[in-house]
Amino acid sequence: MILTTILPAINILWILLIVGTIVIELSTQELDCIWFSAGAFVALILSLVGVESIVIQVVVFLVVSCILLFTIGRWANKVLRNRGIATNIEAAIGQEVVVIKAADHLNYGEGKYAGLIYTLICREGQRVDVGDIAIITEISGNKFYVVKKEEI
Repeated sequence: MILTTILPAINILWILLIVGTIVIELSTQELDCIWFSAGAFVALILSLVGVESIVIQVVVFLVVSCILLFTIGRWANKVLRNRGIATNIEAAIGQEVVVIKAADHLNYGEGKYAGLIYTLICREGQRVDVGDIAIITEISGNKFYVVKKEEI
């Protein structure tokens, strides 16, 4: 009751919407809800400066949220998702592996990379022998596709 005497109910609604959408955004990290927070903030500002029409506030909320979502939101998602940073084992592509069991296109071999043993396989017509240094060209499941270092 005390809160409603200080702030009109619509302001409380906008504040709850701002907080709620920020909480959802922080839990999903998809950059979808933050734009609705911005729209609710603009609607709250309108309410605080004296725009009493709830219809106008809601329309402004929806317009601002949609504009941000479909312009900055799409751009931000595109930029953040296309960083091109290799993670985990994908970072091994292009790195050297020491062959400890020979491999060709028909027979799996083994190689040591970063202190661990991995399954190796070559493309047709290629072969790596024990002691060779090979370059990882592709990763498929738990197999490294490799080529002999001199063949690159």
